[in-house]
Amino acid sequence: MKKTIITLIVAAIFGIANLWAKPEQPNIIILLADDLGWADLGFQGSSDIRSPNIDKLAKNGIRFTDGHVSASVCSPRSA
Repeated sequence: MKKTIITLIVAAIFGIANLWAKPEQPNIIILLADDLGWADLGFQGSSDIRSPNIDKLAKNGIRFTDGHVSASVCSPRSA
């Protein structure tokens, strides 16, 4: 009975301590590149260009692969 009470007290302390913890905010990285094709990086299947750090970010993170544009114009970013 004594172990049960001690276990409940410890569990309650850890549960209450979690209430004051700050919620984790996500890290967001946006990569902007000029003249880079969809399949030019390693995580998209390219073997020509080595990109181990970007590949690691893509493997451990979330990739948004269903992007759409409102115009069909393809022009350089800096024009």
